[in-house]
Amino acid sequence: MDDYDPKGAASPEEKAAFQKIYSTAANKGLNVGSVRAYVCGPDGDPLVIAGGGVAKDLEILKEVAKKLGTKEGKPVVALRSQFAPPKTEPGALALHLTARNLPITEGGEGWGALPGEDWIVYSKKEWTSFLPPAGASPGAAWQIDREIATKLLSHFYPAVEEYGFIKKGEYERVAIQCTLISKDRVRLDASLKMKECFYSDKVWIAVEATAVGVVEFDPAKRTVKRFVMATEKATCGGPFAVVVRSADLLKRGDN
Repeated sequence: MDDYDPKGAASPEEKAAFQKIYSTAANKGLNVGSVRAYVCGPDGDPLVIAGGGVAKDLEILKEVAKKLGTKEGKPVVALRSQFAPPKTEPGALALHLTARNLPITEGGEGWGALPGEDWIVYSKKEWTSFLPPAGASPGAAWQIDREIATKLLSHFYPAVEEYGFIKKGEYERVAIQCTLISKDRVRLDASLKMKECFYSDKVWIAVEATAVGVVEFDPAKRTVKRFVMATEKATCGGPFAVVVRSADLLKRGDN
């Protein structure tokens, strides 16, 4: 909706088309609003408005198809991932992050109905800080640089309407400790405390989270084979959970 405001990013043509649909729907007495999906006929005339929940919206769409005599056909757009891996520089490590509110309710509605996703890309210089110093023995521990830790942990929050995020340096606690537990495995212990902008710059919610993870690496090649992390406990006005996986694991479907 912000894109269709007078100063929004949508083109003048798109704004005019939306206003035409909106005003026509309002004149018809349809339940117009910002959190709505306008179902229009081939001529662009609004027929019904969806936005009352999954079950009700499916019922509405079926009625429209029946009314128009719409026949089943192939999808106009081929099914594909809605959040594809980003293009990265050679040697970079791409991490896929999924965050969602708990408990998960099938067919739920509102902000917590769907998970939020992010891609975090670490350069080779950044991700090598998760590997132990040369010659380190099991039990050795070290802290990840705050800026590198923030690059990942700043995404630990559930889906919100985000108008802007907290400025760098205003986080109360951001830490990732690494512990070498075997010759090719590092344990990660993360801790976060920050404030997050939920709906506008005047609504802030405290976020606290602890997480554990594992980095499996090749000691000889000094390369990451597997990076995983998951929250032990996380709250943002209520409980939520985060899972992080390296891009290759996402392609294979491994946990």
